[in-house]
Amino acid sequence: MTHKYAVLGARLKEARKTMGYSLEYVAEACNIQQYQTVSKWENGNTTPSLEKLLILCELYGCDLGYFIGEYDCKTRKSTDIKAETGLSEIAINQLRADKAFKSSRIQAINALIEFDNGGIIQDVYSFLFHKFDGQVEAGNVIINGKNIADVFLLDIIGELQALRQKINGGAE
Repeated sequence: MTHKYAVLGARLKEARKTMGYSLEYVAEACNIQQYQTVSKWENGNTTPSLEKLLILCELYGCDLGYFIGEYDCKTRKSTDIKAETGLSEIAINQLRADKAFKSSRIQAINALIEFDNGGIIQDVYSFLFHKFDGQVEAGNVIINGKNIADVFLLDIIGELQALRQKINGGAE
């Protein structure tokens, strides 16, 4: 059971620091006289009551299951989305924020994923993460490693132009 206390404590501490809250602030929010109590929770020396845990969930925007180590994202919904898509929790939260405030960004993401079976996304991946060593032969041309990234970038530009043309009904 000590392991679960350590997980709880570490996650409480991480959530507090992420939010930028002081121990004193959290103690006050939990209606606790001494901030050292919060420190003891975070160090795994003691555990908060269920009532206090629920206050902390509200305060930090986390589900109880996250704090007790049932799942690794702050909410069950994010955990399920991460399992289904492989996206990071940060990306999931950004998409949620974009959906609420910028539907145009969601529309752009959909277009990038849907166009040419995700070819643009694959080229972006190759541009960002591929190690460009040696040479590549493309027809009668030999391209050195330093220039291969530029070729991927040109492909991305061409694909984005084709996507824009498709969105605009074939007209530029």
